[in-house]
Amino acid sequence: MPDDGPRGAWATPEGWTACPRMSEPFAGMFLASKAPLREQFYADVPREDWYTPDDALALAQSKGRAVAMVIDLTNTSRYYDASDFEKYGVRVYKIRCAGRDGAPAPREVSEFVYAVQRCAAEMASDPGWQEKARQGYAPTILVHCTHGFNRTGAMLTHYCQRARGWPELNKWVTEFAKVRPPGIYKSEYLESLFDYYLERRFSTTKDPKVPAWKSDDLSDAPPALQRAMEIAEVESDAGSMHHEDVVGEEVYEEMAHEIRKLCVWAVMSDDGASGRVDNFPGSQPVSLSRNNMELLKREPYSVTWKADGTRYLLMLMRDGTYLIDRKFAIRRVQMRFPLPHKKFGTNVHHCTLMDGEMVVDTDPQTKKQTRRYLAYDLMAINGERVTQRPFLERLNIVREFVVEPRKAFLAQAGPSGAYAAHKEPFSVRTKEFFPLNFARSFIEKFIPALSHESDGLIFQPSNVPYVPQTYEALLKWKFPGLNSVDFLLRVSRDKGLLFVGQKGGALARLEDDFVTRTDPLESLDGKIVECTWDMNEKTWVFLRTRSDKDTPNFITTYEKTWKSIQDNITSNDILEFVEKEVVTNEGATTV
Repeated sequence: MPDDGPRGAWATPEGWTACPRMSEPFAGMFLASKAPLREQFYADVPREDWYTPDDALALAQSKGRAVAMVIDLTNTSRYYDASDFEKYGVRVYKIRCAGRDGAPAPREVSEFVYAVQRCAAEMASDPGWQEKARQGYAPTILVHCTHGFNRTGAMLTHYCQRARGWPELNKWVTEFAKVRPPGIYKSEYLESLFDYYLERRFSTTKDPKVPAWKSDDLSDAPPALQRAMEIAEVESDAGSMHHEDVVGEEVYEEMAHEIRKLCVWAVMSDDGASGRVDNFPGSQPVSLSRNNMELLKREPYSVTWKADGTRYLLMLMRDGTYLIDRKFAIRRVQMRFPLPHKKFGTNVHHCTLMDGEMVVDTDPQTKKQTRRYLAYDLMAINGERVTQRPFLERLNIVREFVVEPRKAFLAQAGPSGAYAAHKEPFSVRTKEFFPLNFARSFIEKFIPALSHESDGLIFQPSNVPYVPQTYEALLKWKFPGLNSVDFLLRVSRDKGLLFVGQKGGALARLEDDFVTRTDPLESLDGKIVECTWDMNEKTWVFLRTRSDKDTPNFITTYEKTWKSIQDNITSNDILEFVEKEVVTNEGATTV
């Protein structure tokens, strides 16, 4: 009789019978297993070769482990019934993975990490599980795919890379191979792990031989899938970069919700942090007008250029780097942010939140493009809120605790080949702020020499806490003709209708005219459009679509921008006011 019996609805999976049942404990809290099968699969299988949910729990117990949760990574529900585990108080968590068609997708990994984090937190706080630990049965998560090697090994390796203080990919690949020989044996799984985490593969981390119980199916992935993967790689390198490009990978929604809650906690007061988490909490400037210009005389200010980039909060977590846009959408990027080694040892940031903008620098000679994140504020550093500290102090922490340690790491690991820094999606810099008397240098020298677009200046109070949402003292000035408003555009009878936001989510329509000189009017229907005012034609002119926003400017923002447009403050007006009316902030230092 063949090892797996006749092929059919209740035939055991190919190679399953001879496949080892379960690993030794891995990373302190896991057991890797092949899929337990319900009794219908065993019509022609000797009892000693059965492996049911009951068998899995008994085998785990024999290893001194009490299973709290089973994570099923298979793409089927026929192997067993969840109730077979749940009747013993064991939770079953299902993540459908494609399996032999490729390594786990980013969203699947994100969900796995989230599920493990939640379960680990519950086990740590549950008196029942604490008692089992005292009895010698360590609380454990059992993870399985069909055979418990490639998908399971990849997921466990992903988790360890994201859960420990410092990623060590070679270590986790090797450790998994020790507890479940031969380990991850499909080369494409190993290659994807090293490509993803940008780490050098040691010569000792070799592709294992395919186990004897498993036929060689390394080339079984459909050719269409292989081509799609190749095309995706080519397309990602083709074409020019834009600051509004979507960067990063999809995040499991429950994980994204946790990141949003952390953002609100870091930015808002304790009262505000307990409220809703569906609105972007970042500080928002108001347009400079002849009325609020007087604020520059009342307290020390710093000045910087206004980059025409895309606004993001950047959350640095042990499990990844998260980009948070104006829509409060979350995406993850794979980057490395070490803490200062002398103070924290070999560890990465965990719960550090920065504010900044994404720009694309273009070398004027070579035309080479570089995507860069300019960090211009800080709300939390490694789990500590710093919003109440003065602005210049917060900015200095960004440089000292984020940018400089990262620069030192990349300078060492990049040239040695230990870490492929050049494959990271963007670089990170601290944005420069100077005392107000540098305004002329910005306008006449610095901005013209920039390798990315700039449309004005930002005036930031130097000694104030971080203020969430609209901040009346944080001022933005745009070059005449570049002042803009973000409207919701609706097309009716071949005419563009402009709307701004009101309280309660209502919309207010403007009676002003709208014209687009680039994109077809119909293509803009229902989108958030950034518009400038044409003084001569008395109409709003389409500038670009704001793909990073899902709501228009609020009516008060529109009114302040309109006042700024009518004031028509020129660069000469700015410089004359700063140099004649404002006492130079002698306490500010260049940063």
